Amino acid sequence: MYDRIKAMYEKYELDNMIMTHADKSTRIRMMQEELNEYHEALNPVDEADALVDLLVFTIGTMIVSGYPLQPIFDAVMDCNEAKTLGDKGRGTKRDLIKPEGWVGPEEQIDRILYQFNHSDTETKPMHDEVIKDDTGKCRFELLPYDTLSGVADVFAYGADKYFQDSWRANEPAEYSRTFGSAMRHLSAWQACEEKDPESGLNHIDHAISQLMILRYVMIHRPDKDDRFDLELG
Repeated sequence: MYDRIKAMYEKYELDNMIMTHADKSTRIRMMQEELNEYHEALNPVDEADALVDLLVFTIGTMIVSGYPLQPIFDAVMDCNEAKTLGDKGRGTKRDLIKPEGWVGPEEQIDRILYQFNHSDTETKPMHDEVIKDDTGKCRFELLPYDTLSGVADVFAYGADKYFQDSWRANEPAEYSRTFGSAMRHLSAWQACEEKDPESGLNHIDHAISQLMILRYVMIHRPDKDDRFDLELG
């Protein structure tokens, strides 16, 4: 299941996203929708469909969060299997309760995540000392953060003008609208106007923010692609 869901995320370029609090909230709503569908299902077909969709969202969230599923699953299951049957007051006497001396999986999960973040594979054995290998990993440390601070100011301006993450929470614009906005800022800058008259912020910072939004929409909403295709007309 993990491999097939990961392949789907790679196909739609969803595996390289960076999970934000807004993304987490969106995924919580998605999983809640599947729980609601399971709750409201009137037949086995709808129940099974909702349960599988819930698995897809859950495993997909593990993937985009960068959590290795198998070792964490094993750690949690080892702890679950160390519990005993009992009544936790949830409406059933066949619940799993923690016996005396039971230890949770948190420490083991912490070690797994440390090992995973310091190695190239999920299956590499854990050692006290791990040599970090960044081959093939995203090199965020190479970004010019002093330059990006101006872009952050543009996003902060948008959050104050509308609301935080409004560009992501609302229905995103088509490619052409965001591209047009970036080009207007670039054209104004080319005409020697340094700052946007409304925000007072640099036109280049505005243009970069629009291109970042455009790239985000390209990844998550390819249905917004309204570019003119010469072959299709």
